[in-house]
Amino acid sequence: IVTWPELDYLIADLPPSTSHEMFSFFGEVKDLFGTIVVSQPTKIANTGLVRTIDFLKVKQIPIIGLVANLDGFLSKGGEIEYQFLSPRVNLEKVATDAGIPFLVSIPQTGDKERVKPYFVTLADKVITARPVVLKEITLARRLKRKLVKGAARLVT
Repeated sequence: IVTWPELDYLIADLPPSTSHEMFSFFGEVKDLFGTIVVSQPTKIANTGLVRTIDFLKVKQIPIIGLVANLDGFLSKGGEIEYQFLSPRVNLEKVATDAGIPFLVSIPQTGDKERVKPYFVTLADKVITARPVVLKEITLARRLKRKLVKGAARLVT
């Protein structure tokens, strides 16, 4: 058990999706201004991202927005190159589809000075943010999910 004094902000790096750590963390931390969801823009990370957003929706936890982290490589010439093993996913579209703001894409680079402008952009957007509380999944949608899961079990 951790007892925190009153905090201005808290950064928690939680595993993606609906992990036990996430359930425990959001069970203990109350009165949040908002959360920032960070994900790599890859197909392999997208499943966990969508589940995380659904979790925040069901728990009615305010979302400040979505950040695409490690979004390509910033070359010496300033161009962004995409060299992922997993296909790239457009996280701006994911954010739009989920009804949350897209904040910034941050590329990989070994030079912290070159990545500073991306974090300045992120800070500016967070300062002026109005967190979004997504509507809880309705009872009808929950029942539909249970029916679909039950039908899928019967098929397999």
